[in-house]
Amino acid sequence: MALPAKDTLRKFILEEVARRSAGKPSISKLTVGLEHEFFLTRESGEPADHELSQQFLKRLAAQPGWYIREHSSTPKHGEMIWRCSEDSTNGKYTAVKYDHHPHLMEIAFSYESNLILMEQVVIEKFRVLEKAAAESGSRILNAPQLPVEADSPAVTSSLATFEKLRHYRGLLFDQRQEPRHPKHINYAAIIAASQTHVGGTSWWEHPEIVEKLYRIEPMILAAAIAAFPKDERDRVLQTRWAGYQSVFKGFPLVGFPNIVAWDLDTWVAALLSSPLAGGPSDAWSGKSIDAYAQVPYSDWSKAFPLIRDLQIVRPRLFGTLEFRADPGQPSVERLMGLMALRLGLVGAVIEGESVETNFKDSKDLWWSVVTGAKPAAAFADTRWLKAASRVLSLRGYGEEVYLNVFGEI
Repeated sequence: MALPAKDTLRKFILEEVARRSAGKPSISKLTVGLEHEFFLTRESGEPADHELSQQFLKRLAAQPGWYIREHSSTPKHGEMIWRCSEDSTNGKYTAVKYDHHPHLMEIAFSYESNLILMEQVVIEKFRVLEKAAAESGSRILNAPQLPVEADSPAVTSSLATFEKLRHYRGLLFDQRQEPRHPKHINYAAIIAASQTHVGGTSWWEHPEIVEKLYRIEPMILAAAIAAFPKDERDRVLQTRWAGYQSVFKGFPLVGFPNIVAWDLDTWVAALLSSPLAGGPSDAWSGKSIDAYAQVPYSDWSKAFPLIRDLQIVRPRLFGTLEFRADPGQPSVERLMGLMALRLGLVGAVIEGESVETNFKDSKDLWWSVVTGAKPAAAFADTRWLKAASRVLSLRGYGEEVYLNVFGEI
């Protein structure tokens, strides 16, 4: 298939999100969701192996209301469980799956209309996870990273899915004629994130919301790492982004994106310049559509998921904005505080809160922190905590209480 015009991809994106509710965004209609990554370990603290993680998923599937949602036969491990779920009302469900086999899991909570309901969901689901872990002889570790080298055999999956991931990351080094960095090729095996989703933004009709949220991002880095000891906070960020920087150097949609501003057309152009994830038999693996001059499939519904979009405020085709910058939080209290901050800031931008910093300056500030050039505390701004609190109070649920975890506002 010939290289599509930029507006072909743009049209596909707009058609996909058009199936979701659109219109002028309102703080009263915002919803919140959460994807939280956690490590599964032995009781001794070592990363879980395949057998232990499968026992954990079996015990999870045996909990009331839970079931095996996805399983398959694999050449190296035979029949294995990939995902377990618990259904909720109105088609919603909570799911637990491998983020990185065999020791890093992800729980995607069902979205809720407010944080009061979300807290009930989070507490209950963690209770179930802890029970399944205890019954299988494993432990749940909520932490931003593991004290293990990323190229250790203990965290290197033998499954084809993850072998393909390492393969295409290696190709990116080859294309730049740089030596492969084994620890960075497997970087995702030792880091965990807590990723908030905010729905109801109609970002595709109001992309200025995304632009303003990016410009705020450096000023809230200190809040995202506040849960960790002071002497470790900046290192948490640097460890999280070192692998991304090394593997995806030169690509536009990594971390704070290397673009001139955020709007729909600029994002689409950056997507066409981002690498495609494929296996050893895929000629397009590791290349961008611009560089390859083709798309891997005849329609965008199959090709789009292959494009690596690793930016920290990521629009999703199911209608939400996903916030990907935050390291894995260690407690329910911290998770709730982080979600409150993200939800409140989206509302503040919708309500017209002024943002003085421009896109380029914010990009430079953000990268200066995550690369270790400057400390996060240098840009901490309580103004944004106050703005988030003000908006949450307007929503009328009492959600602003969750921001207390950051101290006096």
